[in-house]
Amino acid sequence: KESYAYYETSLAIYRRLNFPFGEAEVLAGLGKLAILEGQYDLARKNLDVAISLYKKIGDSINLSWILLRKGE
Repeated sequence: KESYAYYETSLAIYRRLNFPFGEAEVLAGLGKLAILEGQYDLARKNLDVAISLYKKIGDSINLSWILLRKGE
């Protein structure tokens, strides 16, 4: 899908820039999209990486939102 392509492009850019906040935001978006499409294993994978990044950068606000989204 087109939305996945935009997310993947953004993810590659943030990784190349070594910008973990942007990477986490994109992975959170990919996780949400995967949930909406019923791809729960993919959603869990993306959300878990986003959680790890939010913890690494100390972003407790977005960490709490993503944990809520994931159901933890």
